[in-house]
Amino acid sequence: TAGVTYKTGDGRKVFSRSGFEVMRVFRGERGRVGGVDLRFEFGFPSGGTKRKVEGTYRLYLFDGMPYVFMKGWVRFPETTRRDVCRDVASRTGSKFDSRWLEVLPAQIAPGIRSPKGGFLKVWKHNFHNAVNCYELNFGAIDPRNRNADSFNNHVTDGWVAVSNGEKGLLLAHDQVWNTSFAMCPMRLRESGGIQRVYMNPFGTYHGKQFSHLPDGSGAARELTTAVAQQLKSSAPSYNGETVFFHVMLAPYIGGAPPPKLQVDADAFSHPPGVFEVSDGGLTLLTEGFMDDEMEEVVEEYGLADALGWGYADFLEHCNSLPPEADRRRKLPAVPSRLLGRLFVEALRAKWGL
Repeated sequence: TAGVTYKTGDGRKVFSRSGFEVMRVFRGERGRVGGVDLRFEFGFPSGGTKRKVEGTYRLYLFDGMPYVFMKGWVRFPETTRRDVCRDVASRTGSKFDSRWLEVLPAQIAPGIRSPKGGFLKVWKHNFHNAVNCYELNFGAIDPRNRNADSFNNHVTDGWVAVSNGEKGLLLAHDQVWNTSFAMCPMRLRESGGIQRVYMNPFGTYHGKQFSHLPDGSGAARELTTAVAQQLKSSAPSYNGETVFFHVMLAPYIGGAPPPKLQVDADAFSHPPGVFEVSDGGLTLLTEGFMDDEMEEVVEEYGLADALGWGYADFLEHCNSLPPEADRRRKLPAVPSRLLGRLFVEALRAKWGL
């Protein structure tokens, strides 16, 4: 499912499209590969104008391989950037549209349910080449966390998987196309003691924050979420942008992903290089599918001088920048209703009420 959660005059609303237009059905000359090209678009209102989200998916299979591959791109529309963040956490002063709340380039809902009263597990491959897992037992620790709007406790190098102990689904991403340490946020839902999960590769979820025991009246948590910029949605960064991705979906039987599947997922996420021998030397051949887009980005943001930089070069550049002339900061806005609650809580604490 492709979708956007956007704040309109009627409040928080989800706009999505699960139906697709079939553009082409294809098969390789030898019958070893086949697939389908799909197109979709949907709109949502912003500033009195209907904005359009559009994209394409290519789903394809190889003979003898029990995996589904998907290439795609999703273009999100430009909306009016009317908000400015000037707190101590963000000093760029860049304008953004805070009405963007969630972005779903290609949400996946695995048909996997936990045993009643049990927990799903998330398996992950990290940057130390280690594979481990964690249980989605948030609700066992605090019943208010049975439903988690967004969690991303899995640093992901190449692939991540969800399992109920008997079967699972692994999602790997081609890191030549797109990659991120936190490329697959997830959402947990529980009903009648049975869990299900949603996976949102290269998207972002946002909603209610986790509660923590002891949580008291909840006023401190509410205050934190009201003023902490790091708890705001990252969806505004998708405004006017296009997301490219190439993923592999691999169902499997058992708890952990089988060793062979892990090897295949690693190979997919780190495609082999192809070299051409000419004039006694080696030339690396790349697909170059995003060369035009990268040229546009380099030109738009003036990055020509930064090509080839490492992290140390980036830090050196940042430390060489002159200090900001304007040090005035606006205090984060705190809802008056919350201020009233804090005042009452202070009185209760002082007088032992």
